[in-house]
Amino acid sequence: MKQLSVSKKKAKDTLRQKREKPVVAGVGIDNISAPDELSDDAKKEWDVVAPLLFENKLLTENDRKLLMAYCQETAKYWRIQKDIATGELVLPLKDKKGKVINYMRNPLLDLSDKALNNAISIGLQFGLTPLSRGKINLPNKPAADTPEEKAASLYRSLMKKAM
Repeated sequence: MKQLSVSKKKAKDTLRQKREKPVVAGVGIDNISAPDELSDDAKKEWDVVAPLLFENKLLTENDRKLLMAYCQETAKYWRIQKDIATGELVLPLKDKKGKVINYMRNPLLDLSDKALNNAISIGLQFGLTPLSRGKINLPNKPAADTPEEKAASLYRSLMKKAM
């Protein structure tokens, strides 16, 4: 069963604070610029992901190295994908005379799979996949005046007056 967000629970007036997961409150980091140790492609990934995590207070100084590993693995995956696109998926195996005797899977495919799996497993820790993002209880942002929230507020006020 899909969990309702905190804002939807508030709108339905079914929010119970005791049952809510604690909000992940990171200390934050002073500098979210990409570390020099990262490759150029990894820095590009950092520049996309780090500000989002920082904005939601999910990035602390302790997480810096793990995020660096995520960015490196993601960059490695895309670099290998470029190499695979220009090469063959299956490579011929030849005997001493040059005659093709068998075929083998391109080893770059295994490296690509491993880099992607590493990036996904690290990304889960930061809520970078759709499923893991739903498990992270983000800090409440200022309430937006959505039509649903306005209707719920009006309904609650009418119910209080009726009682």
